[in-house]
Amino acid sequence: SSDSDEVPSSKKRTPSALSSGQPSQSRVQPALTHDAPAVPMAALGEQARQVSDLGFLRDKRDAQGRREGDPNFDPTTMLVKLAKGEKLTPAMEQYWNIKKDHADMVIFFKMGKFYELFEEDALLGHRELDLAFMGKDAPHCGFPEAALPKYAEKLVALGHKVGVVEQMETPAQLEERNKKRKEAGQRVDKAVRREICSVLTQGTAPPQGAQAKYVLFVCEDLPSKTLGVCFVDVATGCVSLGQCPEEGGGAY
Repeated sequence: SSDSDEVPSSKKRTPSALSSGQPSQSRVQPALTHDAPAVPMAALGEQARQVSDLGFLRDKRDAQGRREGDPNFDPTTMLVKLAKGEKLTPAMEQYWNIKKDHADMVIFFKMGKFYELFEEDALLGHRELDLAFMGKDAPHCGFPEAALPKYAEKLVALGHKVGVVEQMETPAQLEERNKKRKEAGQRVDKAVRREICSVLTQGTAPPQGAQAKYVLFVCEDLPSKTLGVCFVDVATGCVSLGQCPEEGGGAY
């Protein structure tokens, strides 16, 4: 593979190594503080793990530099700034470039044939999905791509927002793209291109096997006294658009 940060081979990760197989126990609220309430035995593995020593994780701020507790703190963003001596792999640079704009989401990050979770998301995945930690350092866990619907549905049912990041090219396509970049005198990329492709919430992620489920959006154009309507069947992805004059010409 041209992306050294991906490990798609089943020899390096196997499904049996990614799930602890332990029955779920009572849940606890996410907490990284030392004054957290008592937790069940199943969560003790999490307590032994903490986020990395990266400065931006130890002193969490939003994109504008505001800390948690500030009345204007924006939980959807985070400030990702490396301190002197701190480094990230190419794949982790991609991860944090996505995470910083979607800090309120649990990111399922595609790596080869697996979706992986990192840092605080990995702590949550271990706790809520019974996923076993990978390695002995920073929190890191994952699951085979075929299990995406099951794990996404479970987190959404618990009230979490899930962002699914997919690989948009193969290692071979990356190699071909880098050839063109070299010819153009541009810096080559060391990781396959990845993008966040879907966001799953309780409003947009119907349970498996569910019937049609619609999300409706209505907007008003005051100058023309027209209503625009859009509704989406999130079970099939079908989008319908329409417009109509406002009855009586008044605003709703």
